[in-house]
Amino acid sequence: MKLLCTLLLLTMFSFGSVIAQQMVSGTISDENGEPVIGATVLVKGTTTGTTSDLDGKYSVNVPEGSTVLVFSYVGYASQELEISGSTMDVTMSEGVNLENVVVTALGVERSEKALGYAVQEVDGEEVAKSNTTNFLDALNGKVAGLQVTSASGAAGASSRVVLRGPTSLNGNNEALIVVDGVRINNSELATERTLAGAAYSNRGIDINPNDIESVVVLKGAAASALYGAEGARGVLVITTKKGKAGKSKNDINVDYTSTYTLSQVNKLPELQGKYAQGTAWYSADGVTPEHFAPETGWLTSWGPLVDTLYWDGSTDYDYDNNGQIVGESDPTAQTKVVPYDNLGSFFQLGHAWNNSLSVSGGGENGTYRFSFSHLKEDGIVPNNTFERINVGIASTNKFMDDKLKFNTSVNYSNSGGNRIQQGSNISGLMLGLLRTPVTFDNSNGLSDPVNDPASYYTAGGTQRNFRGGGGYDNPYWTVNQTPFTDRVNRFIGNMTVSYDFTDWLTLRDRK
Repeated sequence: MKLLCTLLLLTMFSFGSVIAQQMVSGTISDENGEPVIGATVLVKGTTTGTTSDLDGKYSVNVPEGSTVLVFSYVGYASQELEISGSTMDVTMSEGVNLENVVVTALGVERSEKALGYAVQEVDGEEVAKSNTTNFLDALNGKVAGLQVTSASGAAGASSRVVLRGPTSLNGNNEALIVVDGVRINNSELATERTLAGAAYSNRGIDINPNDIESVVVLKGAAASALYGAEGARGVLVITTKKGKAGKSKNDINVDYTSTYTLSQVNKLPELQGKYAQGTAWYSADGVTPEHFAPETGWLTSWGPLVDTLYWDGSTDYDYDNNGQIVGESDPTAQTKVVPYDNLGSFFQLGHAWNNSLSVSGGGENGTYRFSFSHLKEDGIVPNNTFERINVGIASTNKFMDDKLKFNTSVNYSNSGGNRIQQGSNISGLMLGLLRTPVTFDNSNGLSDPVNDPASYYTAGGTQRNFRGGGGYDNPYWTVNQTPFTDRVNRFIGNMTVSYDFTDWLTLRDRK
């Protein structure tokens, strides 16, 4: 009896499952009546679907509650059809929607295929997902003919964008940046390039990547003619995000993103670890390497073999906690000298936090959007930092049956940081690192040399470096004593009033 009841229940359950679904079948053909082979049939809102066979026929089980089938095939326009019965024959039309509206010069929207010059658009989501401090770096590899070069790997370093190669041998080759109709000068001035020998920022870095709706790249003179001489090198037309109308005027959209990025040194040059500080004196008997202590100010590393040297263990020596270096035959020799890795131990793990919040909403006659973003980055070089705060407000309003439009956009940025000396100067970080001999420890054996002045100060208050206080600076002196700091406050905004007289005539004024 129990077995009979179980079988009856299973039968009822199976029957219930069958009647909960609807079988829909039919034939898919083109405009000439020929079967479309391999067309996709998908139940909208589900993963249930099938494909048409060699005769264009299909059959699909439609779950209970589903009412729409989606028919698609490469080269044909997709169709969404309400289920009207168990049999549905479909005729598919060739062609797909190629209309792509882009923002061209002076903010004019045009159909991309109607343009007589080259343009390329990058979606704002692609820019934001790249998670770069400077939005220009996110364009690398996404636009044909566009080259982005970062000045260095330092936090807050500038990035240069060049379209279709240089156009001037001694002038500015930087592409013009236009944000909602406002021109941004991203060029690098010669005075800035040499200022304090630091990796400064150019102004493209002030733009919040999370506020970008799209980036349209105008290439060539025909595309950028309306921007005059500034546009001769190409133009990046940036449209920022605006509020989107919800189902009701009380709907509010809140978006919050938080990203964390780690960075580290990719490659370091190989340095010799065989010879000590000093030189090789030539005599009639051949070459006799001579060791010179740091206090002598000697600059080369052509001295004796490191594996023949010892520390004497003296505790009152300013230039090494292990004592002075002596030869293996010296009676004060105690501990064998081991080469220091000044280069490999200097760099740190860089990291960056980026938090972004936006609130938007509106109705048929107007929208609004408020955004706030905070980026804080610590570079791979100690004490190299960059911070950016962005606040944006945008609104759109329509009057007189949508003919009169009033739009506003205001963006504030506060950016800056702590820059470290670089380049060919005595405080240049890499010069101090690469030229320090392996017998001198820049950190002085300290566990936290960045924050402990004993790494770069002697007991007498002079700089502690491998040349007795002169010549190239100790890298820990460089990051603590010779930084370049900056802070830039900037507003970018516009107000636009337009009136549509007809479909082809619009009067627009932008301030």
